[in-house]
Amino acid sequence: MGIDAYYVLDNTGDVWAWGNRYEGSMRKVREGSDSNYLPLRIPGIGNVEQISAGRDHVLTIRQDGTFWGWGSSLYGHFIPDTDIGEWIKTPILISDKIDWKQISSGRAVSYAINDKGDLYQWGGYSVK
Repeated sequence: MGIDAYYVLDNTGDVWAWGNRYEGSMRKVREGSDSNYLPLRIPGIGNVEQISAGRDHVLTIRQDGTFWGWGSSLYGHFIPDTDIGEWIKTPILISDKIDWKQISSGRAVSYAINDKGDLYQWGGYSVK
């Protein structure tokens, strides 16, 4: 669940969303509408195995182990080691270098575990 938005994964690997279209994180049902009351399939992403919605970003792992996401990275919590300060409205590839196994996202923070069991954490609440 994101901020007033809900995301689900169906049995074919498609991601569906409904609720508040917070800063372009989801498509509009109709022009002039800020809310989606019916589930809409998120375009540009498929074959998803896991999904995690933070306050204003969404992370996914596809069946091939690649790591994708969309939303805000104002505090570097969406894409590691970046602070792009803008909204990514469609899913983009974050990493295809590691076989990712688990993800979790929260308010301005993200976590991921790779196939070796290494834990990665980045974002506004990074531990130094």
